[in-house]
Amino acid sequence: MDLTDLYNKSKTCSISDQVSFSRQVDDLNKKRELSFALEKRIAFVSSSTMNGIKESLLSQCSKHNILLDIFVTEYNQFAQAVLDQSSELYAFDPEVVFLHLDTRTLAGDLFLNSNNTNFHIDEWEKETISLMSTLISILTKRGIKTVISSLEVPHISSLGILESSSNGLRQSVRRINLDLMTQCNDNEYLFLFDYDLFLGKIGKIQSFDERLYYLADMRLKPSYLSEFAADLSLYMKAFYVTPKKCLVLDLDNTLWGGVIGESGLDGIQLGPDPKGRSFMEFQQYILSLHNRGIILAINSKNNYDEAINAINNHPHMVLREENFAAIEINWDDKVKNLKSLASEMNIGLDSMVFVDDDEYNREMVKEFLPEVLVVDMPKDFSMYLSTIDSLDCFVTLNLTKEDLKKGIMYAEEKQRKTLKESSTNLTNYLNLLQMKGVFKVDDNQNIKRISQLTQKTNQFNMTTKRYSEQQIEDFILDDNYHVITLDLSDKFGDYGTTGLAIVDCELEYRLDTFLLSCRILGRNAENALMSEIASLIKNKGGKVLLGSFIETDRNQVARDAFEKLGFDKNDDRVYNWKLSLERSYSFPDCIERVD
Repeated sequence: MDLTDLYNKSKTCSISDQVSFSRQVDDLNKKRELSFALEKRIAFVSSSTMNGIKESLLSQCSKHNILLDIFVTEYNQFAQAVLDQSSELYAFDPEVVFLHLDTRTLAGDLFLNSNNTNFHIDEWEKETISLMSTLISILTKRGIKTVISSLEVPHISSLGILESSSNGLRQSVRRINLDLMTQCNDNEYLFLFDYDLFLGKIGKIQSFDERLYYLADMRLKPSYLSEFAADLSLYMKAFYVTPKKCLVLDLDNTLWGGVIGESGLDGIQLGPDPKGRSFMEFQQYILSLHNRGIILAINSKNNYDEAINAINNHPHMVLREENFAAIEINWDDKVKNLKSLASEMNIGLDSMVFVDDDEYNREMVKEFLPEVLVVDMPKDFSMYLSTIDSLDCFVTLNLTKEDLKKGIMYAEEKQRKTLKESSTNLTNYLNLLQMKGVFKVDDNQNIKRISQLTQKTNQFNMTTKRYSEQQIEDFILDDNYHVITLDLSDKFGDYGTTGLAIVDCELEYRLDTFLLSCRILGRNAENALMSEIASLIKNKGGKVLLGSFIETDRNQVARDAFEKLGFDKNDDRVYNWKLSLERSYSFPDCIERVD
């Protein structure tokens, strides 16, 4: 039984439902009758009673096909658990810790008496920041991914409306939360869960049950535990599940109201008026996804000329033709068009999300292309924006400048394909691209992107070694290593940082890492990067560069790369290729090297 299928078939609304589901999962797993994509150890460290959180987290992560082994600290033992290096928490060895501390526990008497003259609120703020910073430091220095909850800004105050204009507890909590956000920006292992926002969506009064608080020190009603765990599970998804890449959109009654073939350009519903505003704002939201790197495509049954005319010329159209990486506007079925779109963009069908107002089209795609995520759109057009916003398929915790430009890059690729089709041969095409390469050595301003390249590059990656930001920084600071990056651009746009080499120079010159992003394959970029490496090593007096190819099920495209780059086979079992630097290694003519 697949874990996600089991979740989808189970009723997991109440705490008792989730307890039953947990037992079922445990039983099936013991019998080895349960399949899942990942198994992870997590810990939930809390300052108040959270009975049921274990079952809720297991249930909510199951829908992402992640099986959890969960450790929950004893009641209000959060400080001891984290500070004591020999505690059960560290014996459990969690990969992720959810650190959930609440304002009422940390503030103590100040929570209801923040104008207490015996203990100033500023002192409490400093002590709280110090405590939280200490806990964070201990966890993250162990390399544990730590998700810390922001503190709840209290809605109760003896100062009444005066609280908002005074330097009271609310302002203090806001400053603490701002400090946590700053720490997250500076720590690759630390992530902030906005618990105050979570409570705001529910309603702070609604989420709190006074009787349960006084009886059992529960700060969140059990009925909201599942929703709380669902939001936390998104961090597990962001850590371990590859997000979707592409949003494929229908046109009629999706990006605008009405049918363009029947209503004409002036008759469709799109604009600031009551009937067209929901479609216009839906497009604005989709554009914001595009601007953060989501690829957009069109799959529409329509007359091409009429539809493209509306996209390019309607005065209130937010999304224009240049925003779409690929377009299929014809009378073919939606399944065939999705396959064509995936082929044109060179992405997997499992990277695609399909949005269409027509239920028949949605069901056909579900039936014949189950790997495509199909969004069940509501009949009410005004709900379109909130429906897409509720999706968790694009969730991510880091965005580099390359990520932000990804949607634009795919749209630019259309222009390159047009140029390639009109070129007489590959050499002619590469010269017409007018490529420029910028190389940087030990650049500490691009650590996040360098780490991301090692984590995400699978095809042209000779060793597929994965490195964290801290490890990349260590390489850059180590005199025995050089980290070399390639930024490539052409006349259509900037590919960004897409080439990487890490050279171990300690005893002899060895390529620890050599990779290229798939979007610059076939551009002679590997020759340019290798030429730069060879030049660097020759200037240091090196005569031979060693390399290794470690085959995986996804990097076969790089199998012959060393041979094509002029390497010879080497007897060393680890570094099985060697390049003599006595020979001249020329930079490719089709790329201009820019200092």
